[in-house]
Amino acid sequence: MKRISIYFIMFVAVFSLSTGAQAKTIEVNPAGTLSQHLSSEETQTITELIISGSLNGTDIALIRTTAGNLERLDLTNATIVEGGTPYTSYKGQDYMTQNNIVGSYMFRGMVNLIDLKLPKNAVGLGSYTKEGSYSTWSGYSVSNCPSLETVTLPSTLLWIGEYSFDACSRLKEIIIPEGVKIMGQYTFQGCQSLKKASLPSTLTDSFTYDGCTFPSSYYNGNNFAGCTNLEEVILQEGLTLLYSYMFYGATSIKHITLPSTLKSINSAFNGCSGLLELELPDGLIQLGNMDNCSSLKSLVIPEGVTEVGSFYDCTQLESVTLPSELAGWLPNFKGCSNLKSITIPDSVTELGAGAFILCENITGINRQNFSGCNSLKTVNISASSKLEEIKEEAFQRTPVTEIHLPESVKKLGRYAFAYCTQLTHVTLPKNNTAFQIDLFAFMNCPALESINLPTSLTSIPQDAFSGCTSLKEVTLPGALTELGHQAFKGCTQLSKITIPGTITYFGSSAFAESGLTEITINNGIREIGEYAFANTPLTSITFPKTITRISGLGNSNITNIHFTEGAEPTEIAENAFYGCKIATFNIPASVTTIKEGAFAGSNIQEIVIPETVTTIEGRCFSSCNELTKVTLPTNMTELPNSMFWSCSKLKTIQLPSKLEKIGSHAFRESGINEIQLPQNLKVIELWAFNGSTQLKSITLPPHLEKIGEQAFEGTSISNIEIPATVTEIGERAFRCYNNSGGGSYKSYLNTVVWNPSWEVPYNVFSAATYLYIPENGSVASNAEYNFTYIFRGGVTDQMEIKTDGNQFSIAKELKAKKVYYYKNFNTESGYNSPAGWKTIVLPFDVDQFTYTRYSTEPDATGTPLAPFGNPLLETDNMALPFWLYELTPTGYVSATSIQANKPYLICMPNNRAYPEANNITGNVRFSAENSAGVLLVPTEGVLQSSEGANYSLVPTYATVEKSEQVYSLNESSSYFDGNKDYPAGSVFIRNYADVAPFQAYVQTKAAPASAPRLYSIGGDGGSITGIGSMILTPDRATKAYSENGILYIESNAVRTIPIYDASGRTIRVIEAQEGRNEVNGLAEGIYFLEGQKVMVKK
Repeated sequence: MKRISIYFIMFVAVFSLSTGAQAKTIEVNPAGTLSQHLSSEETQTITELIISGSLNGTDIALIRTTAGNLERLDLTNATIVEGGTPYTSYKGQDYMTQNNIVGSYMFRGMVNLIDLKLPKNAVGLGSYTKEGSYSTWSGYSVSNCPSLETVTLPSTLLWIGEYSFDACSRLKEIIIPEGVKIMGQYTFQGCQSLKKASLPSTLTDSFTYDGCTFPSSYYNGNNFAGCTNLEEVILQEGLTLLYSYMFYGATSIKHITLPSTLKSINSAFNGCSGLLELELPDGLIQLGNMDNCSSLKSLVIPEGVTEVGSFYDCTQLESVTLPSELAGWLPNFKGCSNLKSITIPDSVTELGAGAFILCENITGINRQNFSGCNSLKTVNISASSKLEEIKEEAFQRTPVTEIHLPESVKKLGRYAFAYCTQLTHVTLPKNNTAFQIDLFAFMNCPALESINLPTSLTSIPQDAFSGCTSLKEVTLPGALTELGHQAFKGCTQLSKITIPGTITYFGSSAFAESGLTEITINNGIREIGEYAFANTPLTSITFPKTITRISGLGNSNITNIHFTEGAEPTEIAENAFYGCKIATFNIPASVTTIKEGAFAGSNIQEIVIPETVTTIEGRCFSSCNELTKVTLPTNMTELPNSMFWSCSKLKTIQLPSKLEKIGSHAFRESGINEIQLPQNLKVIELWAFNGSTQLKSITLPPHLEKIGEQAFEGTSISNIEIPATVTEIGERAFRCYNNSGGGSYKSYLNTVVWNPSWEVPYNVFSAATYLYIPENGSVASNAEYNFTYIFRGGVTDQMEIKTDGNQFSIAKELKAKKVYYYKNFNTESGYNSPAGWKTIVLPFDVDQFTYTRYSTEPDATGTPLAPFGNPLLETDNMALPFWLYELTPTGYVSATSIQANKPYLICMPNNRAYPEANNITGNVRFSAENSAGVLLVPTEGVLQSSEGANYSLVPTYATVEKSEQVYSLNESSSYFDGNKDYPAGSVFIRNYADVAPFQAYVQTKAAPASAPRLYSIGGDGGSITGIGSMILTPDRATKAYSENGILYIESNAVRTIPIYDASGRTIRVIEAQEGRNEVNGLAEGIYFLEGQKVMVKK
C-alpha cells in the first residue's frame, strides 16, 4: 500500500523589544516650531518634557500626541500664545489657543501624565468666548487624566473652569492660589484620591475679565462633589462665600474650620455624612441645606442668619437652635429620628407640612403656643367650651392617649388624630347633629379599641379608621348614608359588622384587610364597592333582595355566595371577583351583563355563562389560572378582548358557531393546545393567541378576512394555511418563536401555505422551511429570505434535505426538480468484521450517490458511487462501490438502491487494508433529479420500520432521546461493555445516545426482563461480517486485466485469489502460479480481485 508522509515544520520568530524612559528639555522660538525639536518617533517614547518659550495650537497638538507615554510635563517657563492650528477637536468643535490661557480640553485624556506644572503666567483654566454682551466659559482643561498625582497652579491664575480636573482619580492634593476669583461647577468631580484641598480668600460670586462678566451662580457648584476621601479642607481667612453644594458627598470630612469672614455657605456641606461638628461664624447670613449630614449631633445657628434650608435624614441630630430673625416656614426635619430638642423663634409663622415626619424621639418644642405638649397624654376639653372645629393635623403623631371632645365640636379635620399610636379612648359629641368627621381623621391609631359613633352621623369618609388594628367593635349609626373608601381597612380585630339599610352603596376596600368573619347586609344596599372584603377571613356572604350589581368580592377569601329570595341582579360589576378564592359560581339567570375583569385572577375552575347574558366585556377571565372549562352562550358573535389571557390550565374551548370575531389578547399566554375555529369567523384581532406556547396546530376557517398583528406570535404552530379570503394580516402575526421546550428561542414554523392573490408580506412569519404560493403568486422581496424553499404551484428548483432544529417534516406534498442530502463518512470501516456502519433514511428515492469529499454544494462534482450489485458498477469504470443493507426477517440483505422513508445500514470503504483509491472519507451526496419534480410526500405516518427476527429497525425524522426502549448505533465512537471493545459503527446499544433525524434505531422484540444490552451488526442471524474481504489491498507485483473475454492475472508468487462479482458474491477461487495466469469462462461484467476492478468484455 502506498503511504504518503507529510511533515509540518513550524517556524517560530522570537522578537525582543526593549524601551527606555526618555526626557528632553526644549526651548521653542518662534511658536509653532516644536516639531523641529521633537521628532514623531520621540513622541511615542518620550516620558518627560521641559518646555520653555512660546507655544501655539500647533505645538500643543504635538504635545497631545505623547499622551500614551508622557508622564511629566513642565511648562513653568512656557507661554501659551494664540495662533497655529487647532490643538484639539471635541464633539465637532475645533479649539484654538488663547493668550495665557490653558484652554478647554487642552490636556484632557493625557492618561499617563503624573505631574503637571502649568505656565507661571497663565491666567485661566478653560477657554472663553466674547461676542458682544454675551460671554461663555468652558473647562475640562486637565480632565480625564487618571494617572495625575500632582499639579502646580501659577500665582497669576484668575479662574478655574468647569470640570477642569474631572476624573483625575489619583490627584491627592490641590492648593488653589490666592487671586483665583471663580471656580466652575464640578471642578474636581471624581477625584477619589483627593485628601487635601486649600481654597483662597479671593473667591467671589462674579468675575469680569476682558470686558466679560460671568455670574458664578450659573457656572459654579458641586466643586468637590464625590470626593469621598477628602479629609482636610483649609479655608483662608477673608473668604466670604462657599459655592452651592461645594462639598456634596465628601463623606470623609469630619472637622472643618470656617473663617470668621464667611457670609454664605450655600448648602456647601449637603451630603457630608461624616461631618461630626460645625461651628458657624457669627457673621453668617445664609446657611442653606444640611441634608444627609447623618453624623452631626447638634447645631447652633447664629443670630443674623435669615435663610436656613432643610435637615433631611440628619439621623444623629439631637438638638438645633434656630436664630430669632428666622422668618416664614420652619425648616424641614424629616428623617431626623434622634431629634430631641429644637428652639423655634417667635418669628416663625408656619409649621410646614410634615415638618417632623419620622422624628420619633422629639421631646421638646419650645414655643409659647405648644408649651408642654411634649408629654401630652390626654385631650379633655371642657364641656362648656365653644370649640367648633379641630383643624387638620392638629394632633397628628402626638403621644396623646385619650380624647374627650365637647358637644360644641362640629368637625374633625383631615388627619386630626392620625398616627396617634398611643390613643386608646375617644369621646365624640353625642347630640350634635352637625358633627362631621373628615378624611383620615383617626387613620393608623393602632391602640384604639372602640369608638361610639354619634347616632346622627351620616358619613364615615375615606380612611377615617383605617389601620386601627385594635378596633374590635363598631356600631354603624342608623342615619349613616355614606361609608367611604378604605373606611375600616386594616382593622384586623374587627370581626363582625352590620350594614344599615340607609346605605345604598359603600366604598371600595371599605373593610379590606380587616378581621371580618361575619357580615350582615340589610335591604337597601344595591352595590358594594370594589375589593370591599379583600384579604379578610370572610368566606361567606348573602346579598340582600335589593342588590342590582354583584360586586365587591375582589381579592377576598369568599367561597360561598348566597342570594336572598327575590334578588334579581342584572350585572356582574367590573373586577367583581378579581383575585377571589371562589372555585364555582352559578350566575343567576337574571344577569344580562358581565363587566370588564369580572372574574380576572380568581380561582374559578368551571363556569357556565347563561344564554341570558348579552354583553360580556374584556378581561373577564384573564389570569384565571385554575380555569379548565367554560361554556359560552351560543348567540355570541364576538369574543371580548383579553377574555382568557393567561388562563394557563384552559386547554381547549368550544367556540360558538355564530362567532365572527376573536378580540385582541383573547387567548394570550393561555394553555390552549387545541381549538376549532368556527366557520363563520372573519376577524382574529391582534395578540389573540400570542404566547400560547402549547398551541401547535390550528386550521383557519374559509371565510377569515383579518388576522391582527402578533396574533399567533410565540405559539408553537408548525404549519399554517392562509385562506384566500384574507385581505389583512398584521406584522409578526405568525412569528412562532418561543423557548417552551427549554434552551434558546427558536421558530416552530415549518410550512406556510399562502392562498391569497396578493403578495406574501414582509415581517409576518418567523423563519420557516417551506412556503407554498400559487403558481403566479409573488413574495415581498424582504420576505423571501424568511423561507428556505418557495414552491410555486407546488414545485421548486432544488431542495436540500436537512433538519429544522431537531426534526425534519413535510406537511404538504411537494416537488423539487433536484433533491439532495449530504452525509459525512469518516469512521474506519471493518475488514472481515463489522465496523464503520451508519444508519440512514431519506424522504425520496435516491438516483445518484456522489463522493464530493469536502464540498456540500448541490452541484459539486465528485466520484460516482453505487451499492454493491448496482448496475452502475458494471457500466461506469469510475464508479466506486459501497455497502448498503436492509433488514428482513431472515437478517440483513444487500440492497442496491435507497427507497424513500425506509431505513438502511450503509458503510463506505475506509480501511488501510483497502487501496487508497477505494477509500471514501468525507461527504457523500445522495440526490435525485427530475425536470417535472421529484415527489416528496408529507412525512407524518410515512416512515416504514424494517422487521428482523429479534428486533425492528425504526427510522426517524425527529430526534429520539435515548431510553431503555431505544438501541442506538455507536456511529462515532467505540464501545466497551466490560468484556469486549466494539469498534465504532458495529453495535446497537440500549439507552446509549440520542438518535438524530435521518437515522434509525433498534427496538427489541424481547420481553423487558430478557432484553439484551446490545445487538451486534454481525449477529441476529443476518451476519454481514466479512463483507470487507471483497476489497483487499493489491500486491504491487499482482496485476489483473482483460482481453477478448479472458481475465489475465500476473503474479510474482504462488497465491490463492478469490474473484467476486459486482454483488459481492464469490464466483471463483483460483490457485495462481508465478507468472501469467488465464481465467476463462467468465461472463461479461465487472469483477473484483486483489483490490482491483476489472471489466471482462468479449
